[in-house]
Amino acid sequence: MPEEEKSKASRPESRKLHPGVHKMRDAVVNPCIPESDASYKCLNDNNYNRDACSDYFKNYQNCMKFWTKISRQRRWKGIKPHLPPPEERDQILQDMNVPENENL
Repeated sequence: MPEEEKSKASRPESRKLHPGVHKMRDAVVNPCIPESDASYKCLNDNNYNRDACSDYFKNYQNCMKFWTKISRQRRWKGIKPHLPPPEERDQILQDMNVPENENL
């Protein structure tokens, strides 16, 4: 067996990520990426102590609830895309008097 084939055969197959993983890192699809990143950073910084990160988790949940509500309203009104593009989101937050997301 040639050397190249031996090295390929001895390596474990690279794991493929679930197709949805890449989608959740796309700002067009997920408006709460900063909140998600802050939650993971908190977990890493606090040795995965979930109690220490409850404020970050709540912030992420509030973000998802807010944008889900906006998406439903837009769908009901026939506005497409249902989830506003990233460039429109700041204006929507300003119009609704919602403070900008601040990392804790």
